[in-house]
Amino acid sequence: MYNHNQSFLINKALSLINKEHQNELYQKGGEFSTMNHTKKFFVDPLYPPITYYNSLKDTRAILLPHAGTRYVQSNMNYIFEGIPKISPRDRWFNKIIIITTNHQDPNNYIPKTGIQNYNGTNLLIDSNTSANDLGLIQSDDHFKIEHSYLSAFPYIQKLGFMPIILLSIGKDYTPQLLNRLISIMNDGKTLLIANTDLLHCGTIYNTDCPSDIDKYNKQTIQNILNNLSETFIEHMDHFDPSKKVYNPMCGPYAVKLFAQIISSIGLNWTEYIYNSSDRQIPSDNNTNQRNKQLLNGSKRTLEGSVGYSGIIYNQSGIPDLKHSHYLLSFPRRFVNYIFKQRDYQSASIQNLIRRFRRGAINMLDSLYIKDVAGAFITMNKVDRSGKKSLRGCIGTFAMNDHDVIDIILTQTYKTVFNDSRFSPLTLNEFNTNTFQFKINYLKSPRKLSSIDKSNVSKEIRIGIDGITAYFSDGRSATYLASVLSESFGITQQNIENKFDTLIESLREKSGSSGSLQSIELYECSEFDEPS
Repeated sequence: MYNHNQSFLINKALSLINKEHQNELYQKGGEFSTMNHTKKFFVDPLYPPITYYNSLKDTRAILLPHAGTRYVQSNMNYIFEGIPKISPRDRWFNKIIIITTNHQDPNNYIPKTGIQNYNGTNLLIDSNTSANDLGLIQSDDHFKIEHSYLSAFPYIQKLGFMPIILLSIGKDYTPQLLNRLISIMNDGKTLLIANTDLLHCGTIYNTDCPSDIDKYNKQTIQNILNNLSETFIEHMDHFDPSKKVYNPMCGPYAVKLFAQIISSIGLNWTEYIYNSSDRQIPSDNNTNQRNKQLLNGSKRTLEGSVGYSGIIYNQSGIPDLKHSHYLLSFPRRFVNYIFKQRDYQSASIQNLIRRFRRGAINMLDSLYIKDVAGAFITMNKVDRSGKKSLRGCIGTFAMNDHDVIDIILTQTYKTVFNDSRFSPLTLNEFNTNTFQFKINYLKSPRKLSSIDKSNVSKEIRIGIDGITAYFSDGRSATYLASVLSESFGITQQNIENKFDTLIESLREKSGSSGSLQSIELYECSEFDEPS
């Protein structure tokens, strides 16, 4: 089942990918001392961990990529955002299990118990267990050459000193190991981390790439989300580049173990972030010919592509949208960026978004949030007294399989420049007035069985639900949840009395002269940009 040639190709590719930076890193002190590791270039000081606002408060498990930080920095930053704000007193967990991919041989390893040093920070490696009984080989030497756990360590060290159970998985595992890990996770105070990279393809991996790399990788992610762990092993068994049977990931056994644990303890995914190396453009000046071709939109026939994904799991399966503090910075930053572009009036939305993501925020990853079916961007003008007045609001319910970040940036552009109720925003207006942005994330609409006002008043949750009215001439209009209370003074008690006024306003907004035909309600999660 294990293919030594695959391991050789993977390590050769990693060497080639990072070759241009190895000497530079040695000169700049990129070496670290975790178990005297041989892959000194894997944590790149030019791409350090940068974190944002949220915490891991509700997160029980995470699946990470394990490539060098040069390639997965933004992915890791999003998954781990806010770790510096967690103190040991505020953490919900007191230990970590790390299930890492074994690229070296078809065995399962655990290091010796002891304190290992990472960049001057001590990490307690806890292997206080009978390795033989669990089908594990106890060896520090293995972890000196295995790289897959390294890119997570800059983030893990910020969590503070606590026991870490580190496992390197290269083959199927014993039921005893699975049960032991499930038992540990059932205490409710353990964070589970596993890692894998997705499809490896291209000439340096001795195989062609699929015609649609993203589609292939996203199908693998869906298999992970659906706990179809046996699918990964089946692909490994039938790996054959000549027949274009691709290897969907390099850590199938690690992911299988991870998937079985989260399934056993009832964890659910909430969001995932995805990227691949072939669509990344380095932020330095060492852009190679392949990336120049990508910039020109050439076909993706590649020297090499590796897929990366980070997935977050919690108990409820409900996304913690408080991470929107991170996303909420994008509308203002994007508008600022647009006005600095000489061609902003002639450039397409897609072109501006692509340039902004590549150059301004270094965020080419695609983000998908569970149960988010749409998003609206609102821009309010704020006077000196703090009073807000609408300056633009446009959104979409057609999220489908679209990247949340692209949706936010697209709707921001349309809100600022294309809302027909207002003239396009000018640079002078933007510089001389105070504006505040907010994002509404929307769940899928639910159609009411009756449009009778008494039924609507029972169904709608004021402060939570937005409303869309559909009229007989095909026109429609919607109001977000906050509009009902802020603009109409509607409460749960007076909605029936104000229903006719609300519908007339929606009719006027839509431009309809027809009769009301149907009503949909949808849950809104609204977040204001900090003032």
